[in-house]
Amino acid sequence: MNRRAPLLAAVATITCLVGFGESVDAHIVYARPTLLSLVGGAELAVHATVLDPHAILTLEATGERRPIVRVELREVFKGKGEPGQELRFASHGHGVVEYAAGEEVLAFLVPLARSKELAALQAADLEWVSLQGDDARYLLAPAKREGVLAAVRGYAAAGRLSDPAARIESLRSVTLDLLTSGDSQLAGSAVRDLVATSDALVTAADVPRLLEQVVRSAKAAIGVRLGLLVELERRGLVAGAPLWEELLRSTPKPDLLQVVRAAGRHPSPRVNATLVEMLGQDDELAEAATLALGDPAHHGAVPALSKALQSDASRVRMGAIRALGRIGTPAARKALEVAARDNEDAATRRRAAAEVRTLTTGR
Repeated sequence: MNRRAPLLAAVATITCLVGFGESVDAHIVYARPTLLSLVGGAELAVHATVLDPHAILTLEATGERRPIVRVELREVFKGKGEPGQELRFASHGHGVVEYAAGEEVLAFLVPLARSKELAALQAADLEWVSLQGDDARYLLAPAKREGVLAAVRGYAAAGRLSDPAARIESLRSVTLDLLTSGDSQLAGSAVRDLVATSDALVTAADVPRLLEQVVRSAKAAIGVRLGLLVELERRGLVAGAPLWEELLRSTPKPDLLQVVRAAGRHPSPRVNATLVEMLGQDDELAEAATLALGDPAHHGAVPALSKALQSDASRVRMGAIRALGRIGTPAARKALEVAARDNEDAATRRRAAAEVRTLTTGR
């Protein structure tokens, strides 16, 4: 399965900063939206203070009551509005954002007419509906306010540029700032933008900074570090093998388990050898290493995995069985047949035999 497909479906034509289409249904976004996609999709993007997060709108014609949010605008990044102006918007769909009175937030809004579900609310002079679900809540706490606001201003400014090259360069500047911000929400958003577009949001000239401040930085969230490394490797901007080996050898637990799982999907002789060494570590790490080795590209690990079938830990033995089944070479199958016949543990014999049957019948 193409690992980029869900994000590509969710963030269309990122660089052109277009919207989400002519209407908004109950599932406003189909994967966690990025900050860039929210700015691009909104007709009104604002920094606001929540006045009433649980206001109620009653339709005179039907008596239907719908929750809305009432805010006071502080800054308008995109669209028409003035600081101090009050505004109301509706939220709908799954995972509606919960706000509290007094919070400073970002709101990304589209005209209510674009929502088939909520179009009837126009009769009550409500104009806006939010693009945000609870996975895109931007609460502007003091520690992160300026970084978030600078990013939104940058994205909005890029959207106003008519020259494609200038727009890309502007987006690149914002992307680099977010990746190196140390904020996991902002950096994660920027990584998803990289995955979703082929444009030059990072270049070879940016790689030293990104390696130092993100990939090799213990201060950055491990998911951001791994996601960025995967994308830099995919783009041909770094040689992945030595960096995966470096992370495997330098990352402390519990982050190391995530590194092991990710590194297994990027096989190389160096990664293979490092994962094999980990088979002799504690049970949790050894199990993770067996599963990471479960790929035909790790066929050189068959002898080590065969030895792991004799581990005292059941989780390591079962992991080794699954890995050998996924490798699926004649040598891997032979190791499973031996375990199915001779292993001292009955559960291991049964599981190895089942894996042999799967290799034989495909089921």
